[in-house]
Amino acid sequence: MVGGRIGCALLLYPRACAPRLHQPAGPARANRRRRRRPCPCCGRGRRTSRGSMDPGKDRGVKSSDVSDRIQQLLHDVNTNPVVVRWASSVLGRCVESHPLLAIFALLLLILSAPPVLLFLGAVAFYLALSTVGFILLQVCVLSLGVSVLLLFLSGLGALALGLTLAFAPILLVASLLLSRDSAGERRPPARLTDGGHGYSPSRNYARRNSLS
Repeated sequence: MVGGRIGCALLLYPRACAPRLHQPAGPARANRRRRRRPCPCCGRGRRTSRGSMDPGKDRGVKSSDVSDRIQQLLHDVNTNPVVVRWASSVLGRCVESHPLLAIFALLLLILSAPPVLLFLGAVAFYLALSTVGFILLQVCVLSLGVSVLLLFLSGLGALALGLTLAFAPILLVASLLLSRDSAGERRPPARLTDGGHGYSPSRNYARRNSLS
């Protein structure tokens, strides 16, 4: 009876009963589960979209997808009107006829761009530094010249003040002498009379007439 039931179960439910019958016990089961786990580094044992455990098929699908994307990108670039217009120009025809020369020029441009940019940056930096330094030098020179000029002018002012104070008494004495001389020239002369104090021409004329 028991054997007949097991046989019927195997015939009716082979997928459900087979794992249970052939299920390993103990550490063998744990090892089997560990084998089924995919590797986090290389991805071995990982199931694909179709349920397969083969990584080669997955890589083939990925490579085909990448190639399709590259072909689509090339098609978009070739059908671009700007690219078509450039390809129809003289430079585009020259590049198309000499691809190695175009690759050489492109690589030379890419490789020479960093040192050229560094050189231009250094030149611009030194020019800016020299400009700023020249401006600062001019400002320092002008400020020094203005300070020296102010000191020189203040010294000249002090010298002029000292000379003025030295010549002030001389000018005062000279002005007093000149004022006295001018006052003596303006005073009228004294008239002579008979007593010797003054002289009167009308009286002298009358005396001469009386004597005659």
